[in-house]
Amino acid sequence: MKKSILTCAAIVAALTSCSREESALFPASEGRTISIEVGISEVRTSYDYQEGSYKVFWTDSDKLYVQDSKGTVEQFTITSISPDKKKAVFSKVGSLLTDGPVWCWTRGSGSEPNTAYAWQQNLGWGMGSYDCMSGEGVLENGSITGLDLIHDIAILRITGLKFGALNGTITQVLFNSPNLANVVKYNKGTKTYVLSHDLITCINAGAAVTDGVLQKDLYIAFFPQKTSEAEHYRLVFTLLDGKSYSYEWMATKKYQAGTMYTLKDKSVDVSISQDDPISFADPAVKAICVAKFDTNSDKEVSYAEAAAVTGWSNYFRGNKTITSFREFKYFTGLKSLGFAPFQDCSNLKEIELPPYLTTINEAAFQLSGITSISIPETVTSIEARAFNFCTALQEIVIPASVTSIGNWAFRHLDKLNSFTCLATVPPAIISDTNGNTFLVSTPEIPIKVPAGSVDAYKAAAGWNNYASRITAL
Repeated sequence: MKKSILTCAAIVAALTSCSREESALFPASEGRTISIEVGISEVRTSYDYQEGSYKVFWTDSDKLYVQDSKGTVEQFTITSISPDKKKAVFSKVGSLLTDGPVWCWTRGSGSEPNTAYAWQQNLGWGMGSYDCMSGEGVLENGSITGLDLIHDIAILRITGLKFGALNGTITQVLFNSPNLANVVKYNKGTKTYVLSHDLITCINAGAAVTDGVLQKDLYIAFFPQKTSEAEHYRLVFTLLDGKSYSYEWMATKKYQAGTMYTLKDKSVDVSISQDDPISFADPAVKAICVAKFDTNSDKEVSYAEAAAVTGWSNYFRGNKTITSFREFKYFTGLKSLGFAPFQDCSNLKEIELPPYLTTINEAAFQLSGITSISIPETVTSIEARAFNFCTALQEIVIPASVTSIGNWAFRHLDKLNSFTCLATVPPAIISDTNGNTFLVSTPEIPIKVPAGSVDAYKAAAGWNNYASRITAL
């Protein structure tokens, strides 16, 4: 039985991480339109009053009932029937059903008044395209160019974006995030739309850039339901000359439906075109990256190809040849690196981490040769043995975002001469069953923490093992 969920909607939004304007457009209590397509030939009698009876066709009077996991029950009415009466579409305007597993059932009618048919399916957003518009004065009275805004939709308004000294026309806008999936299908005018699981692409955007400034506001539609509080978003603008440039940010909170967020007066780095190849300093690193991430087979890895990588494996583990991987910072789609990604890379001296990482994974750099490391301010967890036996590492600065540190995370840092933790609340120390803590067998240097947090650090579990070394920044 073919069962698909289509959602009638249109405009959506995303938000900026710093300067932000947002406005509620409509009450979140409003419902959406949901349609469910059912192929009757595969519906079987779930329970009935006439032994062995089956429904063989749909009729105009059939009703569909749907119940979600919260117990909400709604009645759907039939909106279309296929010529052979084997398939029907039932719809409900203003539905408040929650996404997830739902029970559907319909009672027999006509020549089958006593039969009932039931099945379970998953209620979610239908895959399709979305709408992207440019122009001025298009947002009026809760709608954009005639499209009604409903509570599942948020809107990203892009205004005043700066592109250095460029002049030209933006022909395509790509918007993606790890959790931008299941976007509603909607087509408008002559524009063309493309959708994959984690990005939205609008072709024929037609927005001019004059003296480096975007001349028209852009509006992009998306559903924020599946996004997270620390979501990484990425916009890529392609100009008429084929050059592409990106702007990225990390959300400081979960975006909410029913709200328009404004990305205002931001500066796009135009020194790098997304389609240009990355210049790797280490040929051994380049060879591995090309083998894994060269999707267009040009024997290069472009900035766009690097940014599209969302999962990491043991591509480099145990490699004693590589020495430098500063270009790792261009893999901006990575939040996590998996187990021991650079373990035992004993000749790896320098590396720059992707800017939106949330986790420094277990044994990430154990036994590596790194001499310095800059931990992104998005990292919340440094796992066990992350920098264990990094005997050449000289300085550690733990950003304020970190909330937990695993056992032996900084063990045997023989050349460590500076250790700073910027978190005002001492990160939780996750010790193993033997009571091992995070900072073991390292030089007895001061542990610098925020001035107002010194006493809290000295009293906190794990940190209290080093109370005599804890001092104010």
